[in-house]
Amino acid sequence: MLSISVITGFLLTLLNAFDLMVIFLILFFIILMVFMNLKRKKALRKQFNRIYTRIILYTVIKFEKDEFFIDRDNVNKLKKTDSFSELSGLNRKWQYALATVILVVTYSSRYFFYEYDSFTLSESWYYELSLIKEISAQRWFFHSGSMMGDHVLINIYGKLAHLSDAIALQSFGLIEISILALVLYWVSYKITGRHGPGCIAAFSFGFLYAFLPLNIDQLLQHKSIFLALTLAIPTMVFSIYPKALRLKHSIYLRWMTYFFSAVLLIDLYVGLYIIPPFLVLTGLFNYKYRKPYVLRGLLAYVIAFACVGIIYYAASIIKDQNLRDFVISNLFSFNSYTYTPQLIIPFDSLMHYYQGAAVLLLIISFVRYTLSPEKWTGVIIFMVYFNLLFNLYWLDDYFLDYDLFTQTISVFLPLFFGLGFYILSSLIPTIKKSVRFITGMDFAIATAFVFLIGFFTKDYLTVLPVTGYRLQDQIFDAYIDIESSRLPYSYTVVNSNANSILSRGSHYYLSYNVFNADYLDRDARFNKFKKNTEYLRKHTELILPQSVLVFIYNDEALKNKSYGLYEDQQTLTRKQLARLKERGRSVELVYKKPLLEVYEIINRPRSSKINDLIF
Repeated sequence: MLSISVITGFLLTLLNAFDLMVIFLILFFIILMVFMNLKRKKALRKQFNRIYTRIILYTVIKFEKDEFFIDRDNVNKLKKTDSFSELSGLNRKWQYALATVILVVTYSSRYFFYEYDSFTLSESWYYELSLIKEISAQRWFFHSGSMMGDHVLINIYGKLAHLSDAIALQSFGLIEISILALVLYWVSYKITGRHGPGCIAAFSFGFLYAFLPLNIDQLLQHKSIFLALTLAIPTMVFSIYPKALRLKHSIYLRWMTYFFSAVLLIDLYVGLYIIPPFLVLTGLFNYKYRKPYVLRGLLAYVIAFACVGIIYYAASIIKDQNLRDFVISNLFSFNSYTYTPQLIIPFDSLMHYYQGAAVLLLIISFVRYTLSPEKWTGVIIFMVYFNLLFNLYWLDDYFLDYDLFTQTISVFLPLFFGLGFYILSSLIPTIKKSVRFITGMDFAIATAFVFLIGFFTKDYLTVLPVTGYRLQDQIFDAYIDIESSRLPYSYTVVNSNANSILSRGSHYYLSYNVFNADYLDRDARFNKFKKNTEYLRKHTELILPQSVLVFIYNDEALKNKSYGLYEDQQTLTRKQLARLKERGRSVELVYKKPLLEVYEIINRPRSSKINDLIF
C-alpha cells in the first residue's frame, strides 16, 4: 500500500490532479479489483455475472440464517503459503504482541529526544516543509536533494490525520522510525524463523545509540533514506524468498516493479547504491533454485529504473533543467551532517570491530549454508552483503557520500546484530523443549541482552545539552495553537521572513517591514470606509482580514539570529500595536510564553475562531 500510494501520488501530480479524495478512489478501486480476483484470460462479462450471482446468494443465505453480513469466516480465509512462511497460531500471537511492543517502545524511546531536537524550525526543516507544500501545489520535479516520494506520503498522512503540514512533518519522523523498527523485526524473523533475532534488531535500533552512527541531535528528523529502506529491505527479502510475496511469476514481476519504482521515487541513493548489489548477490545464490523469480526480479528493477528515468529525462527537457546536477544532488548530501558524540568509541574504530565480526560470522554462516542451503540462504546472502557494505565505508567521499552512508549503515547494523545473534546461537546445542518454551526463552534472552547493553551505555547520552523550553518550541506551539482553533485564510500572521513558509497553504502572511510601514494607513482607510460596501468593492486592497496575529519576541529571543529578528524592528512593532489601541481597535494578548507573545488585532469580532462561528 505504501508503494502504491507513492506511485499514485506521483502520477496524479503529473496530471495536476493530486487530491486526497482522488487517491482514496483509486486505492479503493485497486483493492476492489484485487478482492474480485478477475482473470485476464476469461471473459469479463461472465466473471461479473458470476460475482453478481454469488453476492445475491450470499446475501439471501445470511438473511435467512439471521447472521451478520461479515463475520470471522470472511477474515479467516485459507491462504496459499509455502512451508517456510507458514505460521502457527502461537507464532501469530507472538508476532502481533511483539509488533505492538516494538511500535510503542521505539516511539517512546525516540520521543524522549524531543527536548533536545535541533531540527524543528531549522533551515532544513523549513525546506522540508516547503517541499510538502509543493506537492499540494502540484509541483513534483527538480527540487534539489529530494525525489519527493517521501513528501507525498507526509502530505497524505497530514490530510488523513487532519494535521497541518508543519505538524505532519514534525511527527512523521517518529512514525517512520517506529515502522522501520517493526520492519527490522519482521525481516529478521522471516530469515531465521525465530523471534529472538527480530527483537535484537528492533530493540537495537531503538536503544543502542552508543553503537549506531545516528545523528543524535536530529533523531526526530524525517529521513528519506529511512523511508526508502522501509520498503527496500522487505523487497530484498522478497527477492530471496519470492513465494513470500506471490506465487505467480507475473504477479511477482508486477509487485516488484511497484516496490522498486516507489523506492526510486523516495530516495535515489537507496535505489541506485543499496538495492542493485543485493539483487546481484541474490541472483548468484538463488539462480539455480529460483531462476524464473531471479530473472523477473532483475527485470522488475530494470523496468522501474527505465520508467522513472524516462519520465525525469522528459521532464528535464520540458522544464529546461540539468538532469545530471539533479541526480548528483540526490546522491550526495549538501545540507545534512553526521554528529555522533554519543558513540562508545569513534565510529572508524567501531567499523573495524564490525568488519572483523562480519568476516567471522560469514565463515560460520558459510559452513552452515553448505550443510543446509535452503535454511541458510537468506543468512548467507545478508552476511556477504554486510561485508560488502562495511568495506564500502572506506571508499573515498568522491564515490560515496559519508553522511548518507552513515544513515544507511545505522539501519543495517541492527539487522546485522540480529542475524549475528542467530548465527552464534546456532553453535549452542539445542534443547528439546516445547515451542512455547523455546520461543519465550528466545525472546527473554534477546530482549534482556539489548536492554542491559543499552542501560550500561546510557551515560554516553550525557553529551546532549539540557536546553529547556527553547524559542523554536514556543514558536511551533504558537502556530499549532493558532491553526488548530481558526479557519484557514481567516487571519493574517505577522512574523519574521524565516517563518513565512509556515503560512503557505494555511493563512495570510505579513512581514514586519510591511506591517510597520503600511498597516496603520490601511487600518485608517478601512475603518473610514468599512460601512461603504460599494467603495470597498472597488478598492479591495483596503479590506483587512478578520484578525491579524502579531508575534512579539523579548530581548532574550532576539539573541537568536537564525530568525532574522532585530531589536528596533520589535520596538517599532510594539509601538504600532499601542497606536492601534489608542485608536480604539481591539488588541488582545492571545498567547504568552517566556520568549514570545502573540497579540491579536480583531477587525471583525467572532469571524476567525471556529468555536466563535459555531457557538
